[in-house]
Amino acid sequence: MYFSACLDFLFYVSLEKYISAILCVIFIKLKDSFAHKYKFQVAEISSEKKTRSNMGQSQGKEMYSDGSRVVRQVGERTAGGAYAKYQIVNYEVPDGATPDDKSVLAFIPFQHDVIPKVGVVGATNECLLAIVIDRLEAFQSNGFGCVENEIALNACKSALKVLEYRTELRKQRNVEGKHEK
Repeated sequence: MYFSACLDFLFYVSLEKYISAILCVIFIKLKDSFAHKYKFQVAEISSEKKTRSNMGQSQGKEMYSDGSRVVRQVGERTAGGAYAKYQIVNYEVPDGATPDDKSVLAFIPFQHDVIPKVGVVGATNECLLAIVIDRLEAFQSNGFGCVENEIALNACKSALKVLEYRTELRKQRNVEGKHEK
């Protein structure tokens, strides 16, 4: 079944995307090689867990920081294993900040259960990818275009297509909207 789905997906995504993906990998390898050769520091997302109390919820971890902002998990994991709430805060936000606190830049609730059970109550990964795609397309068409933006744009578009394809396969198997594989 998995192999068949992979073959179906190959036809679903255009050859142009594969060529773009290959060029992206080559560019990244060259960029990493250049950075290593000239001892530039390459930013990395820390995978270490930093637990904190967030908005009276159980502890989560900081997922990403750019030095000015931090993305944090909030609350409990869902039945699917992912967190359904995240907050983006100023780096120096105190523990226990509320959504009304000016240090909370964004609070993002995701769909925490299947729509037939709870209705539409949050964003999806596809929603956030669509926002990022829109922003990157605007940068690329308004004088801020660059190779890195193009690589990120293609990666986001590819990720969105894969998630849409996954949903289509789930519909075909009649498991979409259910806690089934």
